[in-house]
This record gives sequence, structure tokens and C-alpha cells, in this order.
Amino acid sequence: MLAKICPECGSNNVAKILYGYIAFDSELEKDLEAGKIALGGCCVSGIDPKWECNKCGHRWGKLKTS
Repeated sequence: MLAKICPECGSNNVAKILYGYIAFDSELEKDLEAGKIALGGCCVSGIDPKWECNKCGHRWGKLKTS
């Protein structure tokens, strides 16, 4: 996977946003603490961002839904 860069601040410290009812386990907890994953909530609207910058909080991208 290519590294994502925040279009707002230029940081490469970026997390993928997960949506829906998430089953927590130790692996997810580690990814959350490491900033690899951010939680986006349980509702998906169709205009949801895919990425979140851990430095500035900016969210961007388009979540692909089927």
C-alpha cells in the first residue's frame, strides 16, 4: 500500500477510517493505539471520508461502498 499524505498539513501519519459496528479485539486495539485506524461511527452516508490525519485531524478521500 502506498503511504497516504494529508492534503491539509502534509503529514504521512494517517489512519484509515472504519465505519459500522466494530467488533473490538486486541489487534484492533493495537491499531487504534498506533494510529493506523480511526473510528468513523456506525452510520454510513455515502459521502464519508476514507482517511484521517493523526496530526491535524483532517479527513478526506471517498469511502467506496457497494
